[in-house]
Amino acid sequence: MMLDGDRVAGFVLGSLSFEQRADWGCLEWIAVDPGYQGRGVASRLVKECCARLAAAGAVCVVTDVERRNTASAELMRRNGFAEEATVSLFVRPLAEGSGSARARDASAPRRHLTRAAAERVR
Repeated sequence: MMLDGDRVAGFVLGSLSFEQRADWGCLEWIAVDPGYQGRGVASRLVKECCARLAAAGAVCVVTDVERRNTASAELMRRNGFAEEATVSLFVRPLAEGSGSARARDASAPRRHLTRAAAERVR
């Protein structure tokens, strides 16, 4: 987390829980307060996250960016990330009320994306 006094300028979440490779870290989430955007806050957060993941044993860091989020894609490129895989998420709506919220696995699309990236790099 990056603070400006007692105000949160931005935060990043990284983990070593990338399920395809035990020696890879994952930059899970990054957000910067709109008032701090364009000041290098996001780049500093990415660099700090990568440094901490490396110190914890990661040899590579992965992340995902939605196609329409060109600002985040450019941020990642500027910080040494390269696009390795593109995955399309196909969605088929089912009848209203079918299934349950608990039965749906919200992490399934991300697992598919990260699996595709890991297989491409191997």
